[in-house]
Amino acid sequence: MIMKKLLTILIFSSISFLNVQAQIFQKKEEIIKDLESYESGVADDGSEYIYFDKEFNTKSSGEYTRRKVIYFVELDDGTKICNMWKILEPSSETNSFVSYFKDNFVEVDYMQWKDYETEILYAVKVDEKVCIVTAVYNNTK
Repeated sequence: MIMKKLLTILIFSSISFLNVQAQIFQKKEEIIKDLESYESGVADDGSEYIYFDKEFNTKSSGEYTRRKVIYFVELDDGTKICNMWKILEPSSETNSFVSYFKDNFVEVDYMQWKDYETEILYAVKVDEKVCIVTAVYNNTK
């Protein structure tokens, strides 16, 4: 029974990570059509973003709300695509992210991992009890 639960959690985690990876380079319209609700804004650097919240319940943190922020750049033809996303969760979720990244990607710096297949760079930091995971396309590291 415990193994079945663990396997279910691992499969769910892998699927969740695959879903968030896929958003880099996706068009804004494609991303928002799958969301029930979201808020939008403009960052200090002028880039547009949307964010949405999702409820989670884990052994590490209990019940909490995950916030995902997706940033967009505008191409020459006016199309807006995702160039970066961030996930904000309780700091108690940090070990789960680090473990996943260590198992699946190449560590390129302290708390940074690279998926060379997709050229996506992942960074994890903790700030005031919040775990912030950032994913961005990077073909230089």
